[in-house]
Amino acid sequence: MLIKKITLDEFITLKKAKFSQMDTNGDGVLTQNEMRNYRRNQHQPMRRMF
Repeated sequence: MLIKKITLDEFITLKKAKFSQMDTNGDGVLTQNEMRNYRRNQHQPMRRMF
């Protein structure tokens, strides 16, 4: 098992990138629809496998 350390700055950078992916209209606010659509799209590849 590989254990990698991550700094707070690295963690924040990753989370900001994910937020940007989720914020489809770019207004800096996540709506329920944006969060729902993001989750739905994340599961699409898995659904295609079965």
